[in-house]
Amino acid sequence: MTRIVHHQLSISAPLAEVWTLWTDAKEVIKWFAPVANVEPVIGGKYELFFMPSNLPNKNTSGCHIVHMIPEQELTFTWKGPNQFTELMNTPTPQTLVTVRFKQNPNGSTCVKLFHRGFQEDNSWDYAYDWHELVWAGVLNQLKTHVEKSTDYLLGYTPNAETKLTVSCAG
Repeated sequence: MTRIVHHQLSISAPLAEVWTLWTDAKEVIKWFAPVANVEPVIGGKYELFFMPSNLPNKNTSGCHIVHMIPEQELTFTWKGPNQFTELMNTPTPQTLVTVRFKQNPNGSTCVKLFHRGFQEDNSWDYAYDWHELVWAGVLNQLKTHVEKSTDYLLGYTPNAETKLTVSCAG
């Protein structure tokens, strides 16, 4: 049995725009990571580089898309930061991130994120808690980027009070 990180929120933007923000490297770098290598096909790369000055270490190099239904669902493998290398960055058991997209009746887009594969044993607790916090921050960063037209929020660090306050309709 594994644990799942789950977050959702609504973003005031059309579904096609939100989908592109996750699947076009030129858009990903505006809100998620300053360097990205995204090939939006099954088997394509989904690599994010969080510190351009330290490309070999702060990245998801080697991650790839394992499932995709355009404008509905995107699933990619995931690597945690360096402190979790021995725990979760080996080929098995690599974790999976699934992002689901749905247009709300009011024209906004519901984004649901599921990060699966966190083992139940205590050695995974910190990795699970860290990703729980960080994914909340990532989705808030996306929402801020779209709704306030900001560039990548370099230096944004979520804290224990970070909450997703907007839920999806329906």
